[in-house]
Amino acid sequence: MIDGIQSIPGNPTAGWVLYGPTSSQPSESFATSLHVHCNISSTLQKFWEIEEVSSTVHLDPQNMLVEEHFLRTHSRDKDGRYIVALPFKPNATPLGSNRSSSHSSFERLEKRLSKQPEKFNSYQNFMTEYLNLGHMSIATSTSSYVIPHHAVMKETSSTTKLRVVFNASDPD
Repeated sequence: MIDGIQSIPGNPTAGWVLYGPTSSQPSESFATSLHVHCNISSTLQKFWEIEEVSSTVHLDPQNMLVEEHFLRTHSRDKDGRYIVALPFKPNATPLGSNRSSSHSSFERLEKRLSKQPEKFNSYQNFMTEYLNLGHMSIATSTSSYVIPHHAVMKETSSTTKLRVVFNASDPD
């Protein structure tokens, strides 16, 4: 029994207690209480109904195309990872070969990193892991589009001091 409200295990009860002086004269003061019981289950149910977020998603036509593309082309590999074909815009201009400019950028990156052996080893380890995981492949055709990239160092990082940033929007 708490403030006149009996709590039964498994059936929580909520209540409010109002108390205080009933008069401005101290000699006439006494405490009164009002107990109001409510059903917590129905109160919580009402709360969650009010706070419910609408699950209706309104997609614009372009997003609908991407959603349909996902449904048509997705699958899972033996490890449970999703595989989805890249969505290309219809009638988009094909990518040209950027192998020459990307190769020049790559050579400058290697030259800069070769002056810092620890960074160079971190970079090589990252790229080897990326290749082994199947996230990239070696471009064998001279007409391939190559995604340019560069290394970013953050000495203060406790976990990943080097990360590689890929720039697929590079105009060259």
